[in-house]
Amino acid sequence: MDGRVLKSFFSKITLLDVIVFPFTFALFIPFTVGHSKLLMACWLVNTWSILQMLLFCNLFQSIAIVGTLLYKAVNLQIHNCIDQLSHLDNQETRWHHFDRGLKLTICKRLAIEIDHLCRLHRAITRLVQKLVQILSPPMIFVTTYQCLIILAEIYFEYISTVKDLRAGLPLNYGQWLSSFLFMVMNGLQFYFTASVYARMTEEAEKSAILLNEFFLCDVDFRLDLSIELFTVEMLHHNYKIDICGLYTVDFTMVNSVIGRLTIYLIMLVQFELAEY
Repeated sequence: MDGRVLKSFFSKITLLDVIVFPFTFALFIPFTVGHSKLLMACWLVNTWSILQMLLFCNLFQSIAIVGTLLYKAVNLQIHNCIDQLSHLDNQETRWHHFDRGLKLTICKRLAIEIDHLCRLHRAITRLVQKLVQILSPPMIFVTTYQCLIILAEIYFEYISTVKDLRAGLPLNYGQWLSSFLFMVMNGLQFYFTASVYARMTEEAEKSAILLNEFFLCDVDFRLDLSIELFTVEMLHHNYKIDICGLYTVDFTMVNSVIGRLTIYLIMLVQFELAEY
């Protein structure tokens, strides 16, 4: 188990679910809801729905966390296998000085272990892809909702501030802060989802690099074939996670969404300014 991966994940949960989420929706009561029973009922329903969305996002991100830990465990075993060959080729004990029978024994054992790690790597990939496939349809709606909320909150902050200033009214800082934190909460949730899956993809692709770190000595044909088959299988497999073939969950998705939101926001602002 990698404590750093789990620590970063639990820090994210603490920040969003324990601090930002309660504080954001608590601000709605005095500055927006007031004493209206209808608005209070709508606020409770909205709060419950957002809480369910946060729990679903945490579940979706947990798949990437588990996948990252499993890939890291496989990579550690791969590193140990390749490291044994490196030690056998150091200055104290040259590989070609070893008895042929001992060479065959070591290579056979390492070949069997690498074949086993290849099957483990393949099984982890299938497990992650199956779980993502199950959660992909609702994740499309969650991602779309988060993007629309970010765009809507930015536009609302701009329009409400401009209208209050032009009308000479005092700014409602509580409502402004609540909307801003709601936007930040959705933006961070969107970013964390992309970051954990990008990290999992990085760990999955790292296995091929570890397999080919050692080329200094001549190995047995059986061991060389095991390493080659493992590497070729990884080269022909895409470890990036996509949602129903629509978009890939990584930092390229974040950059694309930021670019599109910026364009839409500029268009909305220009439309608002044209009215005046």
